[in-house]
Amino acid sequence: MRALLCLLDAYNLKVKSYRKTLQIVLCSGDTLLVNVTMERENHVNGLAPPVVAPLFPQKRKEEGWWLVVGDPAANALYSIKRLTINEKAKMQLDFVAQSSGRFEYKLYFICDSYLGADQEFDFSIKVEDHSRSRKRRRDDD
Repeated sequence: MRALLCLLDAYNLKVKSYRKTLQIVLCSGDTLLVNVTMERENHVNGLAPPVVAPLFPQKRKEEGWWLVVGDPAANALYSIKRLTINEKAKMQLDFVAQSSGRFEYKLYFICDSYLGADQEFDFSIKVEDHSRSRKRRRDDD
């Protein structure tokens, strides 16, 4: 799955490319990789401007993002990474498919600097049992 985001101003994320209906079939125990590319268009000479935070104790606060894969129904987080971005950044989140079945996940983009910039995207995966997938492969041969 690939989500390409552009931060047009401090409070507005726009999605350029995202496929919600992505069909992913895994075997239990396999690792799912979620590749994310974030791009910031309002950079100055390749650098993001500092966060407007006059009461922050440091002189310069860099904008940071938390990328999280979770399941709100199960109240569980499966992968979490922190990202700082100047012009463009690529990140890979990974987690292990535990049991068989169909699962609905959310990919969260959480900004640590600005209210209202957070985004979330739904995606689903289907996890098959190892023994079932091996049997299916043998039947195909």
